[in-house]
Amino acid sequence: EHDSLGNAKEHRMKQLLITGHKGFIGSQLIKYLQEQEYFCVGLDRRSGKDILDCKLPTDIDCVIHLAGEAGVQASLKDPARYWRTNVEGSRRLFDFYSDVPIFTASSSSIYEPYRNPYAMTKLAMEQIPHTNITHMRFHTVYSATPRKDMFWDLLLNNRLEYVNRHTRDFIHIDDVCSAVHTLIESKPRAFVNWVDIGTGKRVKLTDLAPKVPVRLHTKTAHERENTCADVAYLHSLGWRPKWTAQEFLRSFK
Repeated sequence: EHDSLGNAKEHRMKQLLITGHKGFIGSQLIKYLQEQEYFCVGLDRRSGKDILDCKLPTDIDCVIHLAGEAGVQASLKDPARYWRTNVEGSRRLFDFYSDVPIFTASSSSIYEPYRNPYAMTKLAMEQIPHTNITHMRFHTVYSATPRKDMFWDLLLNNRLEYVNRHTRDFIHIDDVCSAVHTLIESKPRAFVNWVDIGTGKRVKLTDLAPKVPVRLHTKTAHERENTCADVAYLHSLGWRPKWTAQEFLRSFK
């Protein structure tokens, strides 16, 4: 294959599988990658294809595994469901695509896995053997259409009743998409088993919502108090985030 000037074009991956492509991150990522001229195949429980038992497509050149149960508080109520999907479902996927590069949606929660079942399932998923896998440890992802009833949804819709003293590494969904794209495009890709996906900057919740009351004793004992990504590897690939949480808030208003 050649371009209009007759130069040989580098062959792109033929087919990319995105599990959880209808989710918060997946729905944006599949659009982003299609705009980059990837041919993407989606697989999502919302369309009747659960990774636990659905037929998995063949002839896949790369897997981006985003399907899973998310959220700390819900995992406290039903840890078995989280284990089935995040660990057993992932194992089935990894075994089936044993010779295919895989990028998974892990979490910054695994740095303190003892705090909740969600974090434990992500840690367990990272221990499943595979010869070519990179676990993407997402930090706190936000967008103009955030997850319902989570911090950003409450903040943007003026329903936030209180904040605590925690800090978070907030990363915009657009920057998540560009980071994932950078990872799968890096050639030759030095093998890394995991990589933080964040901005490398901490933001105080109190700075984002200065007029909201502060409560020191809240139901957050199962959550990390402070998060901050190590972005050295992504920087080595030339990636930089375009958004800060403060800039986003100013543009949103």
